[in-house]
Amino acid sequence: MKTTTEKVALFLILLAGLFSACQKTELKNESQVLLSAGKNLATIKSAETVTVDFSVASSPVQYKASGLLHALLPSAMAISPPDLYVLPIKPKYARVTANEAALLVNRHKKLKLTTIVVLSDGWDYSGAHGWPGDPNYDAWQKVVHDQVYAVKNAGYNLDSVHFDIWNEANGRGFWNPTMKTDDEDYNYYNNQTTVTTNRNRFFDMFAFTVNYLHRLSDTIQHKIWIEGPSLTDVAFRPDFERPNGPSFPFIRKWISYVKTNNVAPDYLTWHFPGTSSVNPSVQIDTIRNIWGANVPPVIINEFVDDKRLCNWQ
Repeated sequence: MKTTTEKVALFLILLAGLFSACQKTELKNESQVLLSAGKNLATIKSAETVTVDFSVASSPVQYKASGLLHALLPSAMAISPPDLYVLPIKPKYARVTANEAALLVNRHKKLKLTTIVVLSDGWDYSGAHGWPGDPNYDAWQKVVHDQVYAVKNAGYNLDSVHFDIWNEANGRGFWNPTMKTDDEDYNYYNNQTTVTTNRNRFFDMFAFTVNYLHRLSDTIQHKIWIEGPSLTDVAFRPDFERPNGPSFPFIRKWISYVKTNNVAPDYLTWHFPGTSSVNPSVQIDTIRNIWGANVPPVIINEFVDDKRLCNWQ
């Protein structure tokens, strides 16, 4: 029988691991946190009190939204976090870099995870080396090629791997061909020329990557499963599209583009902001309706808390 402290520790680990937007560095010391959880939890003081009654089950747990984001440490250390804390949440997915995937292949197989490899994590998000399409896609093609082969050569069954083309291309920290700075944040998200240029550059890059992955699939003689667009805050509308512009403008235009150009991914993905203002099921239904017939399966491959409460160091 677990003590209340142990149960709370397990509950906190569950929250920390489920497709949060925490940086990878935030989980590096997780083993130490787990070992000292009982002692630390006993000394935590807060202005608010939260009571969790573990004796009451509101409904059977189905584990449909259970996954991990950079949450397993790929090192020669003791397994971290240990299976004691991972197995109870029955994770279905692990979203990682290609390097992490290669190092974690045995753990992922043991846990029977579908591995989501974020291809854009192999690129330099700072823009110091340009962006895919500057002036061509040669460098980006090599990045994609090398990551697919790294995962394949690590020993994965590629039926258990998805390749996510780009992470949060509607965020300045991840997709910024117009090279807007911190001081130009408002411009990045609201200037019509800037927004349109960045969207179109992303659409073209996405089409190139899907077509290249299809060719690579023929070369290796195995289906390559593709995810996208993995946008965040999909309900956001820039100033020039308010108040009368269409809802969900970025993903709406992306859907139109990929359908018109026959470059749709196998899985339709985006990220949820974790706020009471967003009803997940309503948002999913709305975007599925925007797509229309033959909509791909939906995977919400990150849950993000708007207040970034997980961003501890």
